[in-house]
Parts: sequence; structure tokens; C-alpha cells
Amino acid sequence: MINYTRKKNRWYSTALVLCLLTFSGVFASHNVSGSTLGLIEVTSIKKVKNASFGSPNFVSSIPENGATGISKSANVVLNFSEAISSGTIDATNIKISGSQTGNLAATFSGEDTAQLTIIPSAEFKPGELITITLLTGLQSLATNEPLSSAYTIQFTVGTAAIDYYNLPTTPIKTTIASGVNTGGLKSIYTIDLDGDGDLDILGALDLGNKLMWYENDGNQNFTANIIDSSADVNTLHSVFAIDLDDDGDMDIVASAKTETADLLYYINNGSQVFTKFKRDIEVVGESSKTVYVADMDNDGNKDIVYLSISGNGYVAIAKNDGGLSFSDTTVIVDNSMAAPWGMYVVDIDNDADLDIIVGTSNGGTNTDIISWYQNDGTGSFTEQNITTSANSVRSIFAIDIDGDNDMDLLSTSFDNNTVAWWQNDGNQIFTKIDVDTAANGAQEVTAADVDGDGDIDILSANQTDTSIVLYLNNGNEVFTKKIVNNSLTGAYFVRFADVDSDGDLDIISTSTSDGLSWYENKLTNSWTGATDTNWDTTTNWSLGEIPRSSTNVLIPNTINKPKASNGGRKNRVYVKELILNSDASLTATGLVYVNNTSIGAITLESGSSLIAQVTRAAFNLTYKRKLKTTGWYLISSPVIGESVVDFVTNNSLALGSGTGVDQNVAIAPYDNTQITDAEKWNYYTVGQTDGLNGDDTANNLTSGKGFSTKLTSNQDIIFTGEMALSTVSVPITIGAGSAYNLIGNPYPSYIPINEAADNTNNILKINDTDNDFLSEKTIYIWDQSLNSSTGGYLSINNASPARFIAPGQAFFVSANGNHDFSFTEAMQSHQTTDVFNKNINARQEIKLEMSNGTQKSTSEIYYINGTTLGFDDGYDSTIFGGITNNFAVYTNLLADNQGQKLAIQSLPDSDYENMVIPVGVNALSNNKIEFSLTALNMPNDFHVYLEDKVLNSYTQLDKDNTSYSVTLDADYNGAGRFYIHTSSKEVLSIDSDVLKNISVYKSSESTLTVSGIYEGKTSLEILNLIGQQVFETNFIGKGVNDILLPSSLKKGIYVIKIDTEKGTLNKKFLN
Repeated sequence: MINYTRKKNRWYSTALVLCLLTFSGVFASHNVSGSTLGLIEVTSIKKVKNASFGSPNFVSSIPENGATGISKSANVVLNFSEAISSGTIDATNIKISGSQTGNLAATFSGEDTAQLTIIPSAEFKPGELITITLLTGLQSLATNEPLSSAYTIQFTVGTAAIDYYNLPTTPIKTTIASGVNTGGLKSIYTIDLDGDGDLDILGALDLGNKLMWYENDGNQNFTANIIDSSADVNTLHSVFAIDLDDDGDMDIVASAKTETADLLYYINNGSQVFTKFKRDIEVVGESSKTVYVADMDNDGNKDIVYLSISGNGYVAIAKNDGGLSFSDTTVIVDNSMAAPWGMYVVDIDNDADLDIIVGTSNGGTNTDIISWYQNDGTGSFTEQNITTSANSVRSIFAIDIDGDNDMDLLSTSFDNNTVAWWQNDGNQIFTKIDVDTAANGAQEVTAADVDGDGDIDILSANQTDTSIVLYLNNGNEVFTKKIVNNSLTGAYFVRFADVDSDGDLDIISTSTSDGLSWYENKLTNSWTGATDTNWDTTTNWSLGEIPRSSTNVLIPNTINKPKASNGGRKNRVYVKELILNSDASLTATGLVYVNNTSIGAITLESGSSLIAQVTRAAFNLTYKRKLKTTGWYLISSPVIGESVVDFVTNNSLALGSGTGVDQNVAIAPYDNTQITDAEKWNYYTVGQTDGLNGDDTANNLTSGKGFSTKLTSNQDIIFTGEMALSTVSVPITIGAGSAYNLIGNPYPSYIPINEAADNTNNILKINDTDNDFLSEKTIYIWDQSLNSSTGGYLSINNASPARFIAPGQAFFVSANGNHDFSFTEAMQSHQTTDVFNKNINARQEIKLEMSNGTQKSTSEIYYINGTTLGFDDGYDSTIFGGITNNFAVYTNLLADNQGQKLAIQSLPDSDYENMVIPVGVNALSNNKIEFSLTALNMPNDFHVYLEDKVLNSYTQLDKDNTSYSVTLDADYNGAGRFYIHTSSKEVLSIDSDVLKNISVYKSSESTLTVSGIYEGKTSLEILNLIGQQVFETNFIGKGVNDILLPSSLKKGIYVIKIDTEKGTLNKKFLN
């Protein structure tokens, strides 16, 4: 059903069927089931032309002829003087078309009655002009008499109600096309040319001599396609689109202003392949300026109306005799108009046929005319003059400006810089009212209800003052002038159209300087932070007011970051749409209400962050994160509910091994139940994510769980879903393959890893100090920038500088059992730099880097008061062991060494001379490896030396540009060859520390490892605590020696005695 309300004599519909009788009074309205809807007062029904008592007459329609602001989902009610036969009610006798969508399919109800309801099969487009033509094929049910006359009814579709009471300081302009594809673009027409549901644009290039189609891909990315660049389109000046042949696709009509030009029409084969036809203009001079297509004689065929500017000037019609058969005889409407320029076709006198309005631009002062040509319904016209004192009329537009149920006119006068409204008194007596007399070089005018408030607003292009201007109607026809753009050289043409299919009207313009551009209809209240951080301080906002639920809000990166956390009303955020620019942030500890359920209601650009704890209703959040390379990244969704299929669809993920539906897609969770590295990454396939054949995965990107991914190019990775508003817990386990678990940040904000970042609410404290869930207090981060952008793992603990996990970032932890790893809302914070490895550094340290020319690995040593020479959980961290490490540098413990390969080792901040640090290396043979320092912060006068036991050398690494290089003659995996010394001595003795460098530890249940002895015969004894020998062996030192222990060796404490050529060493040993 359609419910209609009326504002200022303008009908607005929401959905219904009304019953109207053909005389004044108050009547009951009924729905199709017969129940009463209410009372309707019918104050006037206009007498229609050619009323006949022998034939059925059309009486009225809802919406009325000329109505504006009609709902895009409206049905159309037609009232006749008697019942119409159902056998004649079809698309042949009732033609429905939209100016942007072409012929419209519909169904009908009320057959065999006097009231017929048209139910369109699809919604109208915002701002679209809908035309309904009733032909005489409609017949009386009782007498079979045909409809007394054909009738044409037109109405304009409205737009969604939005806040457009103010424009942003700098409206967002997007260039559609420029350069050679827009040269002299004099006319455009918005139309869904390819039938894909979005609006494309046709363009007539006067200087470029081309007919263009700018194809919209649905995301407002336009491709410029040349339809015709032949000599036929030299000085092309006007273009129009309509379904000429009634085959369901959009055809094109165009005209050029050269004196040898023909009317051109292009028939679409349905795939946007066009066949060109020519039709001679057949008037003196043959120069066509403007073209319009409509059924001018109510015969159901579309005729071509055009102006010729040569000679005395002509208004003419190329009559269509059916299909594409245009009459050889041109209907001359007027042959004495000096330079006719602006033209519009509409039913001026509301008699259900189309009239013609024309304005001239002859260049004389106050000598140009505006006339309308009254159609008698058969295509015969009588001139009705409106004014003879206009100045260079360039554009005419018709619409009911004041909502009084008659058709008004708008015009531009180039020479006297005027945009004028010609008010119709209902009897076609027009009064001129100036809208703007300072529109320098006023060129083009159009009108629509751009702000959805029920009245008509006006838009003009002013060529001389380089501007596009919007005139907003306050409802009483008082217009407020708003500059859309005032820096367009040669501003020529403007149109309203819903370019982005979001339900409101955007602006399209042409100009010499900027080619073809569009301006999104979006009121934006931008945060400035000019006063403080308080969301509710009006002076912090570009519009000088606090955002409302109908406002689009932009938060740029400012010094004062907005906070809505002041209690009461001032603890709430209301927006229609919210965008946070890169590195911007918003903290909202109170209610957040987003008056928009569409995708992208809240958009966070890469590096931005949002902390929101309470919402009135769930809202869609889009988070973007810039991936700077095409390498691998570990990611975690900062939203809830996004499916794997949607994620793959919305991002350009790389493809891997396999073919067809079995080809791997670059998104994989980590499965620690698998043994091999390859099996641990469980990739989705094309068949599981392509949206075809019903075999897609039903999995979502689980909040708090990590994935690996890789893009095809350097771009944003996009997540879309709802926002997490409470603690997120994710299971961690010990699997058959490893104890490592890939998890990630579930929030669109940063979370601290360690104590230096947040002493209370950091990941390690919540999940290990407080709950003991981890085998060691270490976070493993993948850093794609390492190893010449091939990536590498970093170990982070409490000894590390302050570090944060970014939104969208995943990381590894090693579990000590089956637990629920927790992310709490209290962990959330804002940071100022968009990196996946966010850190704040202020620590005494040594960073040793090893490189082989393409790969790099780093080991970190920190000197911290209170740490020991043994393993300090939270301050010592092993290298990542979830995959095989063929290239790595690490250190071993100085006491109680159990062979841990440390990425981070923390040592006491004293006794530097006596702490000799074993350096372990994993590298392949014939590799030249180079050691250097990438960071150094040591006490004054201390130096850092790297010892090579094999080559008996010391290298002072703390000198500028100093490194140590060596080529390995065999694969190396372990410690014992290289050592770091910290000493105040300028030169170290080769033998001074030989025994200090020896480490002894169990590397397995049956193996004892001795590292640090590189040459000579060595004996090893194991003694019990009363001095009895229980085991003895001899070996030749080779750096790392593995000793097989006897199975008879009992559990307990022993003393190991090692005799070398350099001396004897005793160490305790626990079996």
C-alpha cells in the first residue's frame, strides 16, 4: 500500500492504494482488502482535456502530474472515469520510463476497475524524472471504447532526508575524467547505461569532438569509453539517453552545432555496442544546439526535439512514426527565434501532454526571449511568450519550486549574471523572481530537493566567476547561497545525481580546468581541537556545534585528541557516519550511537584508533591498515563477525600453489597440532572463498585469533564488522607440533605488551604474571621489514622498550597448558605512529646483528638491576621456535645454561668485565656472515668485543663502521665459537677468558653438550658428590661437542671435571 501526505500541496508517498472520486468532498479511503484507512479531503481535481462521455477518460493520478519529492518505492495510482478492461492493461498501452533508468517494468492491480495501481518492479532513483504515458489502446470494460485521448504524467523522485544545512569548508571533489577525454565537455547526461544498477555518465565533447561514456564500476571509479570520434561528432554539443527502440536498454541521441551536422542516434545492442544512425536536421542552416527526446504527440513513440541556431533559429521536432522510423518531414514549431539556446520539455499547463520551453541567447541587451509552446496533445504547438527582455538565456529548467501544484521555470542569463525563478500562478502567467544577480556568466541551472526537506533547491554553474553554487530553499522560497567550488575555470554544466547510490543527490560538474568531477553530498563536521580535547566543546568543531545523529563526522590527526568522557549528556557520541584519519584517535567511555547500519558507518584509516565501551546498538566498523610491502604479515581482525569469504572478497589477496578451486589463497591460521612447518599453515583455497557453488567455508575471522596473509600490491587491508566492547578470550593450547599459538589484537586500538608500555594492564602481566598461562613471558612479533623485507620474528619481553600491538596485528605466544588468553578493555590505548611494531625506547643495551647479505638476525642484551646470570622469566626470551630457523643469532645463559637460544638476555648492570656472553649461530656452509652492532648504550669507557675461538681473534665492534666477517666452511647450529666481551681494556688477551667461555648443559635426556672448546684433546669426568668417578670420556674440541650419557647414570647432582690444554674447569651438573 502507499500512504501519501502533503506538504505545500506536494504529495509524498510511503506505500499504498488510494481511492479517489472525481469530485470534491471528503471520502473514506480503503486498502485492497476493503478496510477503511481514513478520510481524504479532495479539494480539487483538474479537468482533463478531451473528456468524452462515450469513451473512458483519465481523471487523476497519485502522485499528481508535476509532483516532486515522491518516494523511490512509490506505487502510482491512476483514476479513470470508468472501469478499464484488464485485457488492455499492459506495457504496450501504459509506458513507464525513468530519466536515469530507461523503461521500467511494473505489475498492475485493479484491472477491470476505474482505479488502476502501477507497482514498479524496482525502486526509482533519487532525483529521477518519471514519465508515464497512457495510450489509446486502453479500453472501457463496458463498451470496449478506447481511451478518449493519450495522456502523459510526470513526477520527480525525492531524496533521503539528511543534514545538508551547511557545506564543509572545502567540499570533497572527485575527478571522474580530465584531459583529452573531457575537452570542451558541453553536455552530460546521467543514466544507467549498462544496466548494472549504478549511474554512468554520457558526455558530448565540443572541442574534443567525441561522444563519451564514463562507466561507473559501482564504487565510483569511472572508465572513459569513446562511443564515437568520427567527423559526425565535430563540435558535439548536446546528448540525451532514452530507450528509443523499447528493447530494455538505453540508447543515445546527440547533436552537433556545425552547419553540416545531422541528428545522431545510437542504438544499443544490450552490451553497450552501438549502431549509429543519422537523421537530417532539415532546416535552414542545419546547426543543432540542444536536443531532447520525448513523446510529443502521445502516440507512444519517442520524438526528437531540437534547436537550430543558424539563420533565424528554429525549434523543431523529428517525429518518430514507430520504432526507429523518423518522419522525413520535420515539424517546425518555430522558425523565427534568434539564437535559441536553452530548452526544456515538460507539461507546463498540466493537461497531460508535453510542452516546450525555449530561451534565446542572441547577445543583445534585454532583447532575448523566453517562450513556451503549448501542445494541443497532437503535436501542434502555439507560442506563449513569457518575456521579451531577457539577457542571453543559456539554460532553462522546469520544476514546481513553491509546491503550489503548477510548473515553475528557472533560467540563467549569461550577460546580466542572473539565476531567475519564473513563478507560475497556475494559469501560466509567470512572474520573475531573481535568485541571484551576481552569478557572473550564469551558464547552467538545475533543481532538486538536495537536502530531502521537502522543498526544491537550485544549483548553477557560473562560467565567468568560475563557480558552482547551491541555493538552499528554507521552505518559503528564501534561498541561501552556498559555494560548492569557486576555482573552476570555465564552469559550464551541472547536474544532480546519486553518483554513489547512497540515497542522496550528489553534484556533477564540467569545467575547462577540472574536466568532469563529482561532489559527494555529505555534511561533514570536522574536529579541529582548537580549544581542548572535550567532544562537547562547540569551538572544537568546524561547524561550531556538537555533532548530532544526522551528522557525518571527520576526525583528523590533531594535537588535541577528542575525548567524550565528561559525564551526563557530555559522555555521549552521536553521529551518522564517523571517519578517523590516519593517526587520529577518539576515546568514548560513554554511550556511542551511530545512526547508520550500512557498511562503513565508522571508518578508521590506517594508524587511527577508537576506544568505545558502550553503544546503543551495534554498528558496522571498517578498519583499514596499510601493508607497506607485498610480503607476509600476521593479522588479526579488529572487528567481530566478518566471514572469511567476505574478507577474501574485500581484499586483494595473493594466490599460492595449486590450480583452479584448489589453489591456495593467502590467508591461513596457524595449527600447532601439525608437525611440519608447511602443515602448520592451513591455507584456505579459492573454492572455499569464491562465493560460488555453495561450497564456501562458513568460518569467520575469530576475534582474538591470528592469521597470516599477503596482498598482491602495497595497499590497505580492510576489515569490516562490529566492534568488540568487552573482554575477548581466545584459547591457547600445547599442540603435538608446538606450544606456539597465533593470536591477535581484537580491538581497533593499541594494546601494551610489557611493563614499560603499561605497568598494570599489559598482555604479559594479565596472562602470565597474574595467571601463569605462558611457558615464558615473551611475545613473538613478525616484522616484515627485517631481512630485506622478507621478514623475521622479534622476541619482546619486560626488558624490551615499551611496545604495543597495533590494531589488526597478530603475534605468537608459547602456552604452558590449555588456557584462555585474555584481552581486556582496560588494555586499550592510543599511539601516534602507525607501525605493526610500535615501541618507545629508553634502555641500556647491546644489539648484535648478524647478516649474510640478504638475511639479518638480531640478538638483544639488556643490563637491568635485579636480573641474574640465569634465566629470568619476563626478562629473558628465546628465539621463536614455531618454525625452523636456518639463519639466526642468539646468546646462551651465563649460568645454569640449558641450551636456551635467547633472542633477549637480561644481565646485571654491574661486573661487566667478568660477564662473557656465548653467541650462538644458525647458518649454512659457504655463507659469509657479518657481525655488527645496531644499538649500543654502555657505561663510559667500556668497549664491546666479539671473540672468534676458531680464528683466535677479537674484534672491537663499538668502533665506528666496524664489523667482523667470516665464511663458514660447514653448516653451523649452536654456540661455542663466538663470544661477546664487555671490557674497559683497549686490547684483550687471546687466552685470558678461555675457560670462562665453556658451557656444559643437557641438550636432551641422553645427551650432554659441551660448547666453547675448539681445539686439543679434552677429557671429561662425571663425579658424584663423594668424589667417585661414574663416567669418563675423551674428545677433540670442535666448538660444540655432544656426549652420549650412560643409561645407568642415576638422577641427581654431579660434578663435571673438564681437562683441556688451557686448564681445568669444574661445573655442577643436574641429571
